Amino acid sequence: MGDASIPLIFWNLLLLSLFHALVAIALAAVLKKSQRPLLADSELPPATVVLCIQGNQSDGSDCLRGLLALDYPCYKIQIVIDHCSNPAWQTLPLLLQAHPQVPAECLLAAPHRTCSFECSALIQTVTQLAPDCAVVALIDASLIPPRGWLRALVSPLADPRVGVTTGYRWYWPVKGRWSGLMRYAWNGFMVVQMCLSRVPWEGSLALKTQHIHQIRLTQIWQQTVTPDVMLGRRLRRQGLRVNVVPALLLTSHIGASSQQFVDWVKRRLLLLRVYHPLWLVVAAQGIFVALTLGRATVLVGVMALTQHWLTTGWIVAGLLIYLSVVTSLISILERSARQAAWQRGEPAGRLPLSLLPQLLAVIPLAQLLHAIATISTLFVRSLELQDIAFRVTELRRRLAR
Repeated sequence: MGDASIPLIFWNLLLLSLFHALVAIALAAVLKKSQRPLLADSELPPATVVLCIQGNQSDGSDCLRGLLALDYPCYKIQIVIDHCSNPAWQTLPLLLQAHPQVPAECLLAAPHRTCSFECSALIQTVTQLAPDCAVVALIDASLIPPRGWLRALVSPLADPRVGVTTGYRWYWPVKGRWSGLMRYAWNGFMVVQMCLSRVPWEGSLALKTQHIHQIRLTQIWQQTVTPDVMLGRRLRRQGLRVNVVPALLLTSHIGASSQQFVDWVKRRLLLLRVYHPLWLVVAAQGIFVALTLGRATVLVGVMALTQHWLTTGWIVAGLLIYLSVVTSLISILERSARQAAWQRGEPAGRLPLSLLPQLLAVIPLAQLLHAIATISTLFVRSLELQDIAFRVTELRRRLAR
């Protein structure tokens, strides 16, 4: 490779940058198009919010306090706890007693052996819904919902073309923690994909009760390990849309150890492998990006050692262009999450400039980890949840029915 010509890897990086720039434009358009006016109190239907408490993941007390303070005229809280030995079985009823103005109930789970705890909890809730309940919402126990959370989720459902509404979690990096910054970058890539693919997230979603019965979702949930990824697929078959709610990019200042982060990545990718209709495209794109960045990084070192400075400069320029575009892509979501937090009256600062060099270093590392995790996911034969092993081939067979 001579110094007189522009290296091929530069053009590869430029094409990747152009692709991600187009993704950024599409993402901004989706977020803008998804904004809907909020309904007045008289227009809001009765709703039931399902809160699942499992193991030691979260005791749900902060989440429940947020739910008890929602700005919504008519709703009920249904709490499903995995076992009576869970401390939440003792603490959450006490919290409910202090807020008798909101109808709420704590139930012990009646788990099914063929699906996950969350799916079992949804089935259990749906079978006990009040006749006038028009909307079912689901929230992750680690989130603290703002007062307008349920109103923002339910309002787009007034459009008969909308089948489910969803928000996403936006991780805010813990200062000084590389694992937290890695999670921030990787989650940014995942949220971009989920927004553009309109994939709902079980931690913050709502759907109409009539659609649950119309599509027989309880029967489908009995055969799945996650209630969300396949939900959009089923609703689209009925001509219904998934509406992303930009105001519900809920920020979280959660750190994570390296092992926790890797386990989290693998689980999300495995669920996508089972339920995402374009899984092979998503996997191939992630692996190609990681290989391109890895090759570019190696070539920079080789060209510098052999004193091919012009070639080194071209490759470094390509890397900087790519990293700048990807950082801008993540910043679109970050800005949306920050604006939503400001509207809720929550503090939300910008990513400190002191973390920018770390972020630029973390982005290719996160994409390399994504590729490694994707490849390893291809060889996973079973998914273990609640001490039950679900075979991947069997889960995919159920999905095809």
